[in-house]
Amino acid sequence: MKDVYIINKSGEKELFSEKKIYSSVRRVGASKKLAEEIATKIRQEIYPGMTTYEIYDRVEEMLEKGYPRGGIRFRLKEAMRNLGPSGFPFEKYIGDILEQLGFKVKINQFIKGSCVVHEVDIVAREKKYCLIGECKYHSLPGSKVDLKIGLYHYARYLDIELSDYCKKQFKNLQPRPIVITNNKFSRKLIQYAECVGLDLLGWRFPRGTGLEYIIETEKFYPITILPSFKNDLLEPFAAERIMLAQDLLKIDAVKYAKKMGVSEKKIAALKKEAETLLG
Repeated sequence: MKDVYIINKSGEKELFSEKKIYSSVRRVGASKKLAEEIATKIRQEIYPGMTTYEIYDRVEEMLEKGYPRGGIRFRLKEAMRNLGPSGFPFEKYIGDILEQLGFKVKINQFIKGSCVVHEVDIVAREKKYCLIGECKYHSLPGSKVDLKIGLYHYARYLDIELSDYCKKQFKNLQPRPIVITNNKFSRKLIQYAECVGLDLLGWRFPRGTGLEYIIETEKFYPITILPSFKNDLLEPFAAERIMLAQDLLKIDAVKYAKKMGVSEKKIAALKKEAETLLG
């Protein structure tokens, strides 16, 4: 079959890659056989100008039939974009991940620096470090966190560092600046961050240990990954700090249905999907 060009998420032409489909399906835990079957089927169905959205929808559909758990996991990138429209649920979600990793976390803190007061998305501390974190949520695919975000956050961090906030508040913990996003970073920001010592955590970055790697390895899936989850549920669940799919396995459906004003049937359906996802 001749080369076929599809339309990627940025609206640009891109050469279709059967290998990418195979790798994506394998990444969510599907067998080699199923991955080969899906990649071959997509190759047969592909046509010039087909969008990556259409392709991923078709892959998800086939995964749901052949490997339901993988079908849900395949939704991760979209699920991350659905932690909106504001960035606050994303901050709560990242805070929950850090807590699961052993940090003590506070979100939306006002911290007095040496010169001015700063609003900081996340302050997370463990035995050695005190992370001063900026969370950048993006709902649109293809966008990147650029250099100006790094410049802004590092300048804020320097002012906070001069005030000795971490040392005074947390018994001499060393402060570290970090920017966390559900998207990618620009090359200039990565170059700058490596130069000044600014930590970055985002999609596929650092390579091999990015945010998606942590989520998939530790099963820290956002609640928005579940097929039955609708946007109108985000606010009540966020208010109860139920941001991880695994949190659903610990709650009483009847109790939380009354507490959040959500039907017991909806919560029960979400719990069932969480069980499928997490095994």
